[in-house]
Amino acid sequence: MEDMRNLLIKIAHYYYRLDYTQNEIANKMKMSRQRVNRLLKKVREEGIVKINIEGYNESFAELESGLEEKFNLDRAIVVKALESENLYEALAMEGVNYLVDILRDGLKIGVSWGKTLYHLSANLPSNSNRFQDISVTQLVGGMSSEDGPRKSDEITRMIGDKLNAKTYFLFAPTFVKNPLIKEEYLKEESIKEVFKQIESCDVVFLSIGEVSKYSSSLKTTLIDESDYEEILELGGVGNISLRYFDENGNILDCDLNKSVMGIEPETFKKIPEVVCMTGGKEKGIKGRT
Repeated sequence: MEDMRNLLIKIAHYYYRLDYTQNEIANKMKMSRQRVNRLLKKVREEGIVKINIEGYNESFAELESGLEEKFNLDRAIVVKALESENLYEALAMEGVNYLVDILRDGLKIGVSWGKTLYHLSANLPSNSNRFQDISVTQLVGGMSSEDGPRKSDEITRMIGDKLNAKTYFLFAPTFVKNPLIKEEYLKEESIKEVFKQIESCDVVFLSIGEVSKYSSSLKTTLIDESDYEEILELGGVGNISLRYFDENGNILDCDLNKSVMGIEPETFKKIPEVVCMTGGKEKGIKGRT
């Protein structure tokens, strides 16, 4: 979650600018009404609210509220970074803060792959968990050996180690283009157990991938040129956990999507909380996902 001052500012924005009730804020921010009341008191004590809200970056708060309304999001957090590498760090640190804040006994976490999630796993403090029976599950099959620490299994391992959590690895290729072979993989008890864990996740962390010759999936030979051309022809604008979609958020009917060994698009809708971390003008979202 945001640092304390930013949190207080956002609470003040909802209460004083948007006229939310304390109950509405509590539901939106996933906290108790009593905590909202205490935070509003702290807002006044610290002088954040006088006649106006002091120290409040209106453009970010307005942008966050606009994103929440436009895309029907429970919550949006906007971060600022001047350069692309700093952007990954900024996104990751916001993700780390949020993950640590929602930890609880028995929490089931799912993680995807990519540079942003790698930075999250790298920046997550060791021994940052004081809760019991937490699990971390890999959402997509193993990446190319060329992709190093951004691989989904490595990200799962790092987060699991730092949270002292039980880990579930999806020991399968990222793509299995032969339907018969994929069917055999899905019959394996170990694979079935991982998919069962995926479907029972309380929260999943992922990012949006671009459709570009410079994207991680192409640079690491995860997909070939013919796959790329088909995605473009079908109007692909991005991917979530390697499932490519068009500008309206529809999953493309293409061979590559059918070959993914990982979380199914429909499963996302059943998971209580989906945390998507993305940024950069090359990942501008043209449609709703």
